[in-house]
Amino acid sequence: MNIFITNDDGIEAIGIQALAKIMAEFGNVYVVAPDKEYSGMSRSISIRKPLTAKKYHIADDIVSYSLAGSPTDCVKVGIEGIFKEVEFDLLLSGINRGPNLGSDVFYSGTVSAALEGLYQNIPSIALSNCSFEDDSNAYELICDKFREFLNGYLKNMDKQREFILNINFPEKICVDNEFAVTSLGRRDYNNVILKRDLGIDIHEFTIGGEPVAVNEASDNDVWMIQENKITITPIYNSLYSHSHFEYLKSNLF
Repeated sequence: MNIFITNDDGIEAIGIQALAKIMAEFGNVYVVAPDKEYSGMSRSISIRKPLTAKKYHIADDIVSYSLAGSPTDCVKVGIEGIFKEVEFDLLLSGINRGPNLGSDVFYSGTVSAALEGLYQNIPSIALSNCSFEDDSNAYELICDKFREFLNGYLKNMDKQREFILNINFPEKICVDNEFAVTSLGRRDYNNVILKRDLGIDIHEFTIGGEPVAVNEASDNDVWMIQENKITITPIYNSLYSHSHFEYLKSNLF
């Protein structure tokens, strides 16, 4: 099995290195990841801009490159350029530092890279650690739980080419955490826009804020992660609204 791995935290991040090493147990691992952090880049792609790829060492049995581009760039350049002779069976994006839950998936470089893999007709999975701490023990536990998940997933992988899986591991990961298939929730924030004056009519803005806790039980990922579940959410590649098509045809004009 040929496995393509990328992320949005950059090739030096602890998450992608841990993931690449355990996936070498399952097949041939090829990595193309950004040369620096590209969080929140969504489906950003570099058009007509030269992108430099450099060989990078993760392990002797892993072929890896850094790329001066976004996560989506990494998937496109990696699959259609650097490794164009390789037929990939699985694409993984992550393990991200921090959650990718609910409506945040629209901003996520991690999820977008997996969606680009789906566009390339490769079964794809996005993985995120809800903790922002670089705790090697936590990433080892996440890899153990993902290995457990893969033992079942790989048997039915070919049936999952029309959607990706977005998997989030809770902040307090342990061996007893259970998996839960969830719907996609809504992630709200108490937004804070910080402003700093740099000169006459020149201002600097910084977007920040904290997520709002969910108080009503449901089957969505935002609630289930609060319940310390490992959330598995199917996400489709199309933004087209099937349910409103006939309505607009009849009522727009």
